[in-house]
Amino acid sequence: MKDNTDIKKCWSMDTICEIICDLVCFEFILKIKSLIKDVEVKSYLSRFLKIVAPVYVYEIANALEFFDIVKKKDFFNPGMYKKVQTERMKSIKRVIVKSAQCDDIAREMGLNFNNKVYDMNIILHNKELVEMNYEDYVDKIDEEDNEFWESLFDFPRRSLDAFFTSLNFDITINDVLDENLESLKQIALSVENQLSCNRYSYSTYTLFSDSDILDIRDKIFILYRYRLISSVENIEKSLPSFNISIGEDCVVSLNKFFRKYSALVIEIVWEELKELNTNFGDMLKKELNSEITNNEFWTLNRAIRTNLHYKETKSLNQEEINLVDRFQHIYFTTIKNAILKNVNINIGKECVRVTNFFNACQKKGLDKEEILKYQYYYYLKFLIFGKV
Repeated sequence: MKDNTDIKKCWSMDTICEIICDLVCFEFILKIKSLIKDVEVKSYLSRFLKIVAPVYVYEIANALEFFDIVKKKDFFNPGMYKKVQTERMKSIKRVIVKSAQCDDIAREMGLNFNNKVYDMNIILHNKELVEMNYEDYVDKIDEEDNEFWESLFDFPRRSLDAFFTSLNFDITINDVLDENLESLKQIALSVENQLSCNRYSYSTYTLFSDSDILDIRDKIFILYRYRLISSVENIEKSLPSFNISIGEDCVVSLNKFFRKYSALVIEIVWEELKELNTNFGDMLKKELNSEITNNEFWTLNRAIRTNLHYKETKSLNQEEINLVDRFQHIYFTTIKNAILKNVNINIGKECVRVTNFFNACQKKGLDKEEILKYQYYYYLKFLIFGKV
């Protein structure tokens, strides 16, 4: 970014505030995550942020080039642009029910849809399904990718500092967070308590055993998309709403951030549902069209999603915002309820015992191949001695 004049000439103040709002809220949640100790909760928040991290980088770089401020070839390190573009496409354009990757994932996990085998993990909060570990395999981050993702997660901080400097603000985002550290620690503790969960070894066959409407594509959709659909409202509910204003203008709003995040997720899921030409998929689309009683919602939701391009900003009036908030909630609730009606969660004694067994194997450092090769021996030893 060159200077204050160039930024204001290229971007309207509404769009500058739009970008700052998205990035400040990202940094706020990232800071909360860093203050949390529970590994499952930290992972849950990381997945939430991971969807938008490559989107922010890509869209800001695109806008900078569009306004002839910085060319993408100068903005990105060599090879970085293509990788960011790929991850953005995975985040917002992937249709999992059409992906050839599904067969590879099923083999790698050892998924068995026809017989009871402890082939997956489910994560529960107060007996309610939070997520499943299918996503771990689809979006696996290898050690060589760590540096790339660290860079993406650091991008909002660096961008905010550049914006603040260009706008002649004598402050950094770290200054703001550090000044409120004690309050953030209390928020982190509250979030940790509200999102705390337990991981169990489970059977894919058991998970879907009570439903006769689902085919394999429906099951893959549920395994991969349930966390994305349910986490938006779960995380928003766990955080205190806040606004930051300059004069009479609200510059940062956590509610606005979640509204846009929700708009993005709805677009992602809708593209998936359009390809889900199954009894379950058709039923779900019919139910959504029945529950969304005002068709203006789709246009407004798309407009909010389009604001992510950061070239210009469409502002909604309060009546339109209320409409979007109402039907976004209905959208997520409708899909979540439809999924939960078709999954079977039953944590019995055997499930707990097998979970404890696999935890003992992990604690001892046994890899998956070793466990599978000598599973009966290790399991018998665990049953007799309580350890492997």
